[in-house]
Amino acid sequence: MGTPLADHLVLVMPRGMTLRDWDRVGLLRREWLLSARLSASFGGVIVVSYDRGIDPETRLIARQLFPTGTEIEFVCNTEGSPLPGFSSNAAGRVADLVGCGSAVIKTEQLTAGQVAIDVRDAIERRGGRAALLTRGGYLWSRFAAAEHGHDSEAALSAARNEAALCREGDMIIGTTTTMVEDLCWRYRVDPQRAAVVPNFVVTPERIPTAQERDRGLIVTAGHLVTRKRLGVLVEAMSLLDTDLRERATLEIIGDGPEVPRLERLVEALEVSARVLPVLPHSEMIQKLCRCAVYAQASELEGHPKSVIDAMSCGAVVVLANAPGLDSLVKTGVTGILVPDPSPAGFANAFTGILNDPDWCDLLGSSAAEHAKLTFSMDLVVGMELAAYSKAIANSAARRAKAAA
Repeated sequence: MGTPLADHLVLVMPRGMTLRDWDRVGLLRREWLLSARLSASFGGVIVVSYDRGIDPETRLIARQLFPTGTEIEFVCNTEGSPLPGFSSNAAGRVADLVGCGSAVIKTEQLTAGQVAIDVRDAIERRGGRAALLTRGGYLWSRFAAAEHGHDSEAALSAARNEAALCREGDMIIGTTTTMVEDLCWRYRVDPQRAAVVPNFVVTPERIPTAQERDRGLIVTAGHLVTRKRLGVLVEAMSLLDTDLRERATLEIIGDGPEVPRLERLVEALEVSARVLPVLPHSEMIQKLCRCAVYAQASELEGHPKSVIDAMSCGAVVVLANAPGLDSLVKTGVTGILVPDPSPAGFANAFTGILNDPDWCDLLGSSAAEHAKLTFSMDLVVGMELAAYSKAIANSAARRAKAAA
């Protein structure tokens, strides 16, 4: 390693999510693959989370994923309910660890909220140097508005937190061009202070061919909520012709409030579908390498990791033509966008793909190549580090202006 960018990389976890929560939903090990690569450019790592103590399993995951010798400190919010925000002593504890040194503070999502700003301010009050990198994987306020209503307190609170993070951030990162443009427009951010850095994929060593896959297996995964329109996929299975219904299976992998309704719908329609619990990231990758099709019918997405993971594994992705999904594939080249995201529309797409293994192989291979070229770990690491360097330069300019 050359000269570190800063003494510490401070990772601020999303609001209300413990590290065990992240591991339970299959995200911790996936996201720490990137953090482990980034850590090589820093003296050490500080993780700020809503845990009330770090259990041995979480520490073991860190030791397994981060390079040997990486100094990792955990700072937990130990007072009160996690929802209102971090206690003030959390920022102080991070500042104690950084001392008069330097840090890049990165929010894992826009939901990290005020604590990231508090950490930056606490470090600088102690005489340290801190650059705040406001990073989000999706537009929190838009998702809150879609779920709770545009005038709801949830949507308004999300917008207030986003605005604060964007105003205070030395650099803004979003996963798509649309998201970054939206943030810059909404919160009057200079586009020179923003960058697009997509989510990453870890490309399997070998992509199975269509003949090596389970040619009847359709998979979907994620947080099982209304926005995902998972019932559309279950109903699509009931519209397949008799021959295809006998050999096709839909696996819905995840957890969430929609589970009981989906299980009732599967039973009522008597289709070959099942709801399965969340899988660890490594097992999910194995599943994506085995399935023929990965489907997503969501009405709104950010830059969904499950979809780009499926593409990197050579599965044919069949997606609703909806915000957050419509820019991921080119129909007939790297996947299929269903213009009418109805059960009939998805049933037609499933029928065409599952009955044509050569087309399935072509689409899957093209998707895997596209994912490798566009979302590879090496590419994303380089883009992130470039954004960190800009954040550090912008932070220095901000401090110089304040001192003048």
